[in-house]
Amino acid sequence: MLCIRLSLTLLRARYPPPIVLSSQNRCSPLPPNHEYDISIVSLGSVQTRTTVSPPGFTGSTLERASATVHKFLDSVSREKFRNLPSSAATPFTPLIFSLGGVMEHRTAQALHTWGEVLPPHSHRMLCIRLSLTLLRARVRNFDLWSH
Repeated sequence: MLCIRLSLTLLRARYPPPIVLSSQNRCSPLPPNHEYDISIVSLGSVQTRTTVSPPGFTGSTLERASATVHKFLDSVSREKFRNLPSSAATPFTPLIFSLGGVMEHRTAQALHTWGEVLPPHSHRMLCIRLSLTLLRARVRNFDLWSH
């Protein structure tokens, strides 16, 4: 049986607590305990604008832009791993999204794994919660009414 604990404060917290998936089924591909840290980043930030395409990368303008975005998301993911305490024994996966919904490759792999392991209804509800989190982050970023 796969148990999911998703805090209701996830949508309201500025820095949400990690989502913890725990599995009691020995056949489950997920580890017994695993922590996920959700981060939503803006592609309009200074860090993003200073990111350059990977060296030697050739392709169309769209392919170069995509490679640059994914390079930036990978750097955010590496930073999350770098900031982990050395005493952390629980497996950890950062879930990195852009405001527009572009996912870092580990994030896409985690969502794909959850889709295979979770019951369809649970996976759908988890995706809805993540979608609402992205929507609320976008609204906070582009809130024109508060000025």
